[in-house]
Amino acid sequence: MQASERLLSIEEVCELLQVKKSYIYRLTSRSAIPYYRIGGLKFKRSEIEQWMQQNKVKVSSPRTFQQLVNK
Repeated sequence: MQASERLLSIEEVCELLQVKKSYIYRLTSRSAIPYYRIGGLKFKRSEIEQWMQQNKVKVSSPRTFQQLVNK
């Protein structure tokens, strides 16, 4: 993480994660996502990306599209 890393706005995080503001507000109210309260909610991209990796759902058994369709 760079000391001069630009902070992201809530709108930028919504765009990055493809979610609504209400979802980000819910995550911050539960302290479930890293954020800063500096003139509104701010986020470090590196911390959001790390949070995404930590919350990745693991696939138990990789399947092809064809296997899923034929099930």
